[in-house]
This record gives sequence, structure tokens and C-alpha cells, in this order.
Amino acid sequence: MALDTARLATELDSIIADLPATVTFGSSTFSAAVTQGTVGSDIAEGGFMPSRDIGLHVKSTTTTRAVKVGSKLQVLSVGITKTYRVISIERSQDGQELIFSCQSPRR
Repeated sequence: MALDTARLATELDSIIADLPATVTFGSSTFSAAVTQGTVGSDIAEGGFMPSRDIGLHVKSTTTTRAVKVGSKLQVLSVGITKTYRVISIERSQDGQELIFSCQSPRR
């Protein structure tokens, strides 16, 4: 069964509309959906590892493809602006969505 990329794009647009954020990367700005992450540390082999603070679901565009692990993003959501550092990037199966896992740059 083939992927219905048009339907997936519409669903991503709906998610971004329901959980909106504006993300600034350098001089570029794009829309994202914010998902709640955890704050704190997770126990892992070798000690405690920082857990992610926030997840961002964004459309895969030329701008977002420039974002790399370690990039700093300024996120405006619910009237609060905060800076995060990207710790991992996932790409959806259809290639239309990127999921940035981010944490406070202080960690």
C-alpha cells in the first residue's frame, strides 16, 4: 500500500495549527508543532543522561534541512520565547516531516 503523502501533509498542517510555535533559526523563521518533553535526567549505562526538554514537529523544507544536531533554535510558543539546542533529528517515512528533539543549551 502506497503512502498517502497528501493526507499526511494535511494532518501535519492540522497538528501545527493545534500546537503552534514559531521557530527562528539564524535569519529564517518557520512554523512548528510543540510536543511536551520531559525535564530532568534519565539513568543510562555509564550514569545520568539529560532528557529532552521539547519536541518540535516541522515540515521538511530547505530551511529546516539546514538545521543540524547542535544547532540553536529560538522557539516562541504560548507567548514564551526560549532557546533550545537540537540533540537529535528524525525524518518521517514520507520525508515530509522532521522531528527535532531539543534541550536547554545550559545542559
